[in-house]
This record gives sequence, structure tokens and C-alpha cells, in this order.
Amino acid sequence: MESGSRKTIQLGIVSPSALLYESEVSYVQIPLHDGLIGVLPGHAPYVSILGFGVLTLNDEIGVSRFVIDGGFVEITPERITVLANHGENLEKVDFEAAQRDYDEVLQMSATGEVEMQRLQDRLQAARTRLAWKGR
Repeated sequence: MESGSRKTIQLGIVSPSALLYESEVSYVQIPLHDGLIGVLPGHAPYVSILGFGVLTLNDEIGVSRFVIDGGFVEITPERITVLANHGENLEKVDFEAAQRDYDEVLQMSATGEVEMQRLQDRLQAARTRLAWKGR
């Protein structure tokens, strides 16, 4: 089958601790470091840095969402591979834990650039999760 006539594309979402998702999708919206990208089957090859945000996909079951905290994405006409620093299904997010982490990070101080970046990343991860609370 020609890539232009494909109706689905293989999507794999992987974190260091787990395979989060592996299936065929008809569309996926991915949070990049500089905005969102929408991907359909047959997309041109592309590699980018992931941002903090919610990845939304359409598969045969319906719409699913995953919170992504940075990493990399590789797109080919046949496959999308998301290598996330951390990720989780939005339906399984512990919003109380995200609120506690957010509050804890606000009370912390950093002494160096690396530590400051780590705290900023934790804060952004908590904000991303809390933004979806109640949706």
C-alpha cells in the first residue's frame, strides 16, 4: 500500500520505565519544545525534541491522551516513536500528587543552573498535569 493511501500509522510511546502505548493510530498531536505538531499517516520524516504537554491520539477505540515530560520523537511515513523522559496516561494521573509536587517545588531553592533546570522541569510537569484536572 502506498504511504499516501494509508489510513493508520504505528505509534509507540516509551518512557525509561515502561512501554506506555503501542498501536495503530489515525492521527496524533504531539507536544514539541516549540509548539504542537499534528501527524497523519504518510508524514515526512522528522525528528524533534519533545516539550511538556499532552499527546492526543485517535485510534480504533477513540481518543486517548498521555502527559509527556520532554524527550524526543522520530517520525517516518510508517511509524512514530515517542521517547519520553516521563509519560503517563492522562486518565491515571494522580492530581493530588501533582498538586503536592507543585507546592513542594515552589518552596525549594536552587543553587546552580542544573538544579534550577531540574526544579523548573518538575514545576512544568506538575503544571501540565494540573491544567487537565477536571477536564
